[in-house]
Amino acid sequence: MSLLKCQNALYPLFCRGVDTHNAILRQFTEIPPNPVMPSSWAYFLRLEHRTQTLVVREINQLNSLLLDAVRSGVKLTSDRRLTWFAISRLGMVPCSDAFEQIRDSDFVEIYNTEGIQIFRNLEFYRLISYTIAEITLHPWYRLYGRDERFADQIRSEAFGKALDGRRETFRPAIESHDSFEVMSLDQRRFHILPGVISPLFDKSGRAVAFLATSNRHRIDAGVAS
Repeated sequence: MSLLKCQNALYPLFCRGVDTHNAILRQFTEIPPNPVMPSSWAYFLRLEHRTQTLVVREINQLNSLLLDAVRSGVKLTSDRRLTWFAISRLGMVPCSDAFEQIRDSDFVEIYNTEGIQIFRNLEFYRLISYTIAEITLHPWYRLYGRDERFADQIRSEAFGKALDGRRETFRPAIESHDSFEVMSLDQRRFHILPGVISPLFDKSGRAVAFLATSNRHRIDAGVAS
């Protein structure tokens, strides 16, 4: 793998982006960064050049977004303000009713059409053991396991309906359920209570992503809920 690292011009950029993200967490929040899974470095090197470029771009874009938020006076632990700032910074247009239905206690995620989580409120890092590396390298269905019935509900209710052109926030028919980390050593387990789904559009009005809220907590052995 050492030879691959030397031959890959994007690998140092990937490492730098991950390190920068962790530095942002340390400097501007009280959330300790998780350690990167060793397999993530090797997995990046196996990706096609185009995919590596997209991964590096996504991480750098998020880092720039977070630093711009800090410079604009937005606290990175202020979930609603940071979410609004992120949507604007990503060049997306939300539904008019989106922010009326986001509660302060919600976990907030933004997914693109490929199933990659491109934004999450930083409280997520207190819950999960993944890092920005794993989150950006893998789609949701490789990161988290759950009963297939609930996975099907997510595919149809979230990715299906959110990207079908509707222009309003809706409460999906996704039941509360348990989920677990597939790829981590910890394999942390969570109970998830889905909230709302809200489509996000580009400037031409095309649905390009969606915002999802939820309430969740860990249910690992020995972890209080």
